[in-house]
Amino acid sequence: MQIQLPFLILKDQKLQSDQAEFLGNCIANKDDKNPKSLEQKIIHDADCLEIIRCLNSPGDFLPEELYFLKDLDEDISYQLIEEVKEFIILTETKEIKNFINSKQNPLQVLFQILNYGNKHHNKFQLIADYMVATAYDLIHSVSFSLEEEFENKISWILDKK
Repeated sequence: MQIQLPFLILKDQKLQSDQAEFLGNCIANKDDKNPKSLEQKIIHDADCLEIIRCLNSPGDFLPEELYFLKDLDEDISYQLIEEVKEFIILTETKEIKNFINSKQNPLQVLFQILNYGNKHHNKFQLIADYMVATAYDLIHSVSFSLEEEFENKISWILDKK
């Protein structure tokens, strides 16, 4: 992947040129065997975790290529992988996916789902903690209220597990 496209997209998001260039480089080179920064590792691992969405079964995911398995506590790493799998399974449910896609701000709905699952079902603890720690301003600028019918559907799916 050339750096040009990620750079242009990031620049359009109001990042400084040097930030956009740095992150564009991280994206373009995310699969290098010798990553040059923590950000490059994070982008690589996030992309690998996203592959779970494409598998026939989330259980088919092979985590050996994740950098954070080498850098973090093994129990926490596997807990995070399980949370990501469960969140992907939930958000790939046809009714939930259609609801998310029908909204003007799908990212806000994803935050709402994380928050609701965490507060009402004790799910997604590591993801929720990370989101609060790293995206505090963004998270606190969105409403965490879900439509009641949607809350009931999420509860039903999470309670089945």
